[in-house]
Amino acid sequence: MKAVDRIFQGSIESFEGENDAGGERDQGRPDEAWLKQANDPQRTKADQGLRSEAPLPREYQANAAQGESQPVPKGPILELRRCGGFVCIHGRAMQLWLVLRQWNAGAFFDCNPCRLDHFHAPPHARRMAMNGNHAALAAFAHNLADLARAETLHRFEAGVGADDKGGANGFDPVTDADREAERAMRAAIEAAYPEHGIAGEEFPERPSSGPFVWSLDPVDGTRSFTCGLPNWVTLIALLEDGRPTIGLIDVPCLGERYWGAGGDGAFVRSGQQVRLRASDRTSLAEARLSTTDPYLFEDAERGAFERVRAGVRTTRYGHDGYAYARLAAGTLDLVIESQLKPYDYNALIPVVRAAGGVIGDWTGGDDFSAGRVIAAATPALFEQAVAVMRDAG
Repeated sequence: MKAVDRIFQGSIESFEGENDAGGERDQGRPDEAWLKQANDPQRTKADQGLRSEAPLPREYQANAAQGESQPVPKGPILELRRCGGFVCIHGRAMQLWLVLRQWNAGAFFDCNPCRLDHFHAPPHARRMAMNGNHAALAAFAHNLADLARAETLHRFEAGVGADDKGGANGFDPVTDADREAERAMRAAIEAAYPEHGIAGEEFPERPSSGPFVWSLDPVDGTRSFTCGLPNWVTLIALLEDGRPTIGLIDVPCLGERYWGAGGDGAFVRSGQQVRLRASDRTSLAEARLSTTDPYLFEDAERGAFERVRAGVRTTRYGHDGYAYARLAAGTLDLVIESQLKPYDYNALIPVVRAAGGVIGDWTGGDDFSAGRVIAAATPALFEQAVAVMRDAG
């Protein structure tokens, strides 16, 4: 048994009897009576359980940003608190990654430690996660987004130049914001999950020694970024055995974030958290359509897209990954793209599906390897778009 497991074991066992009476664990919500009792300041440290003066093992004290061990501060190392509808374990010795101990009716997070201006896993994270490990990874994705935002937003506000990495294939801009944000996320992953692979846009792939690979696009919409337009995004996904299971779309300029995993998802806008829900539109004639750039379509692709465009209510261009976020929020109904890379679409898949939308390839399947993607608010709308776009060959 690991040392950190020994720290938690006694407190978990001591709470089992108290938590059984709540009757809410099957619904994925914390037991309110248990939360109230657990957070009662009159309780002793022994009764409160998840408080410990014992130092954590050395490997859990590492500062992921610096790669160095840090001294353990005085006072309780683990502290039980209420945070966003969950009980969070605040561990001041754990610097960057989030450790979740999911048990019975509650979910436990180390919130780094929790800061009120940080985003956290959604209130339905228990149902969102298939097990505690997945919930911890979903929460960790939010930390990655915070790290990326810290590298991108100030550079956007200051204005940065772009290098051309496209060469003979045409202009393909990359900025210091792209590179530094991906470096920050990679360093965090390597420190917290050294066995995980990493596939990002700006640097060579890091192979995995297990089932998990992180897909990173630090700035999706670099052209918008360099033009001072606010609708660029950061895309983060976790793939398990090659399939995206967690997706996150962060929109730093607008203060928005969208995430999905395990069929559940939410977004934060203007400080309010809302459940993702695609629209109920089923007809092309009612649909609000988007694509990044119609000139990216080639030959027969362009003709097929034009037939869809001619039949919809309205069309908007230039939104890159943000269009899929707004589809998941219900304000767009249909997105059609070509020439997407895995780091462009991996994060979009769990988000769209968590909203009840449909995302697939131009044949109606889920083989995205050709880079041809259709996302729709409803199955009926998806099928109508596929019926037209499959003619592009």
